[in-house]
This record gives sequence, C-alpha cells and structure tokens, in this order.
Amino acid sequence: MNFKRRMTMIAAAVMVAGLAAGCGSSSGEDNATSIPTVETNATLNEKLPQAIRDVGKLNVATDATYPPMQFFDTDGKTMIGFEIDMGNALGDLLGVKMDWTNLSAASIPPGLEGGRFDLALTSAQDLPERREVMTFVDYFKVGSSLLIEAGNPKDVADLKSMCGRPLGVQAGTAQLMYLEDHTSDCPEGQAIQIRTFPTNDAAVTSLRAGQVDAVFSQDNANAHIVKQTSGQFEMLSDSYEPTPVGIVLKKGSPLTGVLHEAMSELVTTDTYSKIVEKWGLGNNVVDTVTINNGEA
Repeated sequence: MNFKRRMTMIAAAVMVAGLAAGCGSSSGEDNATSIPTVETNATLNEKLPQAIRDVGKLNVATDATYPPMQFFDTDGKTMIGFEIDMGNALGDLLGVKMDWTNLSAASIPPGLEGGRFDLALTSAQDLPERREVMTFVDYFKVGSSLLIEAGNPKDVADLKSMCGRPLGVQAGTAQLMYLEDHTSDCPEGQAIQIRTFPTNDAAVTSLRAGQVDAVFSQDNANAHIVKQTSGQFEMLSDSYEPTPVGIVLKKGSPLTGVLHEAMSELVTTDTYSKIVEKWGLGNNVVDTVTINNGEA
C-alpha cells in the first residue's frame, strides 16, 4: 500500500479495532473483581494545562462498540469495559472528570486534530505510520488472530491457508493494513479475498452466515466473542504482529508528559492489575508505559 493511501486510511478511521457487540456482552465479564479507589495526585493535577484544570475535565473520544475494551452495558446507555475503567481511574488520579463521547471511529481523528477532544481511548494500536499524525501513550498490547466457526468446518489453519479464500475484516483497522501489506505472501492469482465490513460485528455475522471463512481481528476481541457465544466460534492460536495499544493524542499535545506519568503510576499499582483481572486480559499487560512504543 502506498504512503498516500495509507495516510488517507489513517485520517479516515485510524483507531478502529473491531467490535462484537451483537455477539453478547456482560458487565465486567461476570467478574466481581473490586477496583481500588484512586486518590488524586495533586502534583500530577498541577501539571495539567491550566485550561483543563479550570474546567475540571478531559474530553475523551471512544468508539464504544468493542467489548471487552469499551462497549455499552445491557441498559444501552452506560459505557463499560477495560478502557472505560482505566480512563476513569486515570481521571481520578489526575483529579478531573473524564467526559466520554461515543462516536464513529472515522470522526475521532478530526475531532482530536480540531481540539474537540483532548484524547481518545478506543483500543488503538500504536503503529509507526499512525505516529505521523498522532502520539500514543502505550499501556497495553494486543496481537491479531483468526476467528473461525467452532469445529473448523472450513479447515482454516493460518493466514497462509486463507489464500484464495474470503476473509472478513473491519474497514480502517490495523488488521486490514496488515493484510494489505502482506498480499504478496500468497501465490500469484490466489490472493486472500479481503471482505471489509463497517464493524467487526458485521464481519462476525458474515462468518456466521458462511459468507467468509474466517474473521481477522484483535486477539482480545476474538477471545471475548468465543466466550460470549457459547461455542459458536473458536480462535486459532497463532497471533500476528503484537503491538502496543495506547491513549491517543494529537501530535504535540501538551498532555503527553503528564498522561505518561499518570498511567505509569496506575500500571505500577493494584489499579491496573485489578482492572486487567476484571476484564480477563492478563495476557495483554505491559510492565512499562511508553510513548510511541519507546521511540519518543
């Protein structure tokens, strides 16, 4: 994929990761793990820009369609998930309210660029190409994997086995970028038949209907679908291109340093481990918070 096309994709829907809302959901993964109360750190609060301290809040963008990271509870109104809990803990530590806005992924990059939002928490994978326009404070990691029908009736072994076959993927995702970058891995004339969908939920629906042979999405999304659909699906063990996930900021944001400090404090306390435990994401933790995967 050429640079111009990639940057267009980034601007259009850089932070989409996928969703599985139509595949069932649960509050806290049916886990009663208690999250410790987070006290405000006055020193960190003082490092926030004065304008934010004056209003007492951070405007946070998210695409609440991606359990277990962020999604709506059964009431259809309350946002829950790993990143919602982490974001709210971050706000408590900084002494500000996190004012969440749910909107389409394509609206998030211009919202950050135009100053409508201070940050985004939307399971965004930190890729070098994305750093052309954004900064990431990384505190999590994910890989990509294949979701298939239970029992593997289409005999899917790995991505290579998908050459010449239909594969579902959400538009605008890191997973789609990965597939387009690896089209040459298949024999000539047998490229993967990439079928893009507006949401990962739609891709999974297509898999259920037999229209695609597998869905390529984040590991944590696929694991959630397997757990919530009572044996309809399974995921293959191969994980592709593990990458960090981070808070997303406009490039050059004055919040970068203080959010790095604050998230670093949370990661070294029980808060991080308890939220991870609550959402069953122990395989995705990091020991150290970095900026742009440690390259900044």
